[in-house]
Amino acid sequence: MGMPRYSRKTALLNSPNIVLVDDNPCDVLLLRSALTDVGSLANIHAFTNAGSALAYMREHPVPDLIILDLRLPEETGLEIAAKLQSDSRLETVRTILLSGLFSPSDLAAAAQRGLTCLQKGFCLEGWTELANHIDRCVTSAPPEALRPAA
Repeated sequence: MGMPRYSRKTALLNSPNIVLVDDNPCDVLLLRSALTDVGSLANIHAFTNAGSALAYMREHPVPDLIILDLRLPEETGLEIAAKLQSDSRLETVRTILLSGLFSPSDLAAAAQRGLTCLQKGFCLEGWTELANHIDRCVTSAPPEALRPAA
């Protein structure tokens, strides 16, 4: 008897689930592409606003990682993170804030909430670096390794 054969579909069903909230379709496409390029099998569920993402997370299994754009039209990633942290189902999910630029006050507020801040890529190499970090977050790092030191 040989080794069992697994299809890509089976691998995807067992892959980490990431919820991404970003209103920029180009950034979503770049991140998806970069994750594929680094060999990640993560399933990305992308939403343009918090309401849709929260509704999805109420109806589906808890994701392995939540990625929030810091600057969204209706509410900030920090405001969404506060909602997540007040939800007993989602409060312990690893959460990353993404932005092209973080102000010192953004970084301080994120640190108070125990959030990781990562910069969006300005070139393809930057997106690849970001994708590698995200892939490591969902495949190997324990949650405490993703939290900034107090």
